[in-house]
Amino acid sequence: MYKLRTVDVWDTLIRRACHPETVKLATALHVFLRFHHSLEGTLSSHWDLHDKRIEIERIMAHEAEVIGHDGEYKLTAVFRRWLATILRHPLPCNTDDIAKEIAEHELRFEMANTFPDDSIIDFLANYPAEKTLYLSDFHMTSAMVDHLLAHHGLDTLFPKGLLSCDVMLKKCSGRLFEYIQKNHDVDSRMNISISAKIPQQLGITAIHYLPEASHRKRGKKDTLFSSREVLFTHMTKLARETAGNFSNRNDDAKATFQLGLQAAPLLIGYALFIAD
Repeated sequence: MYKLRTVDVWDTLIRRACHPETVKLATALHVFLRFHHSLEGTLSSHWDLHDKRIEIERIMAHEAEVIGHDGEYKLTAVFRRWLATILRHPLPCNTDDIAKEIAEHELRFEMANTFPDDSIIDFLANYPAEKTLYLSDFHMTSAMVDHLLAHHGLDTLFPKGLLSCDVMLKKCSGRLFEYIQKNHDVDSRMNISISAKIPQQLGITAIHYLPEASHRKRGKKDTLFSSREVLFTHMTKLARETAGNFSNRNDDAKATFQLGLQAAPLLIGYALFIAD
C-alpha cells in the first residue's frame, strides 16, 4: 500500500460539460453585462473582455516566474487587475469585494456545468493508499474546489487537497510534488499520482487515467469551441434530430421546414443577444 495517493481534479475526479474556455467566456459575459456602461470604449463584446483576461493571466504568470514561483496566479488577483484594466473609472465600491463576487459567480458556473467522472472511484480502488489528496494545477483556491467537490458529493472521499495557486507551484514543473512530499513526509517510492496527464518527475508512480469514451467526448467539445463551422454544423444536426421525420410533409413544406431549422440557431442567438 502507498503512503500517499494524489488525484487530479479535472478530467479525473470531475469533468466539464463544456470546453474549459467556455467558463471564462461566461464570466466575461457576466462582467460585460454588469459593467457595460463603465467599460473602456474599445471593449465592444464579452469576447474582448475574455481576451483581456487571457492577456492579464499571461502577464501575471510571467511576473510569478520572475520572482521564483511557477507561472501561476490566483483567480481573485486576476479579477482585480482585470477590472482595473477594462473599466474607464475606478469602482465606487471595494474592488476586492467585487473580485470575490465574480470568482463566486465563476464557481457557481463550474458547479452547474461539471459532473463526477463515472468510473474514477472504482478505478482508485485498484491503488489503495493510507492517505488521499486531490492535487491539481488550477487558479481557484483549494477552498473553492472543496465547495465544487462537495457539490458533487466527493468531499467525503477527498476532504482535503492542494491547488497550484495555493502555493504558486505547479505539478507540471514537479515543484508541487516536491512540496507535497516534504510537507507529508513521503518519499517518491511511497507516492502514487493518478491523472489524465502523467507526471514524469521525482520517480513518483504515475497512473495515466484516460477513459476512451470520456476522452473522445472531451475532444469533441474542444472542436466545437474552436471551430464555428463545426459548431453550426453540430447545431443544425441536433435541430434536425429534434425535429424528427419529414415524411408526412410535401416537398415544399419539407424545404421550408429545413430552411427554418438551418436559420433557427441564428434567430435564437440574435434573440439572446437582444435579451442580454
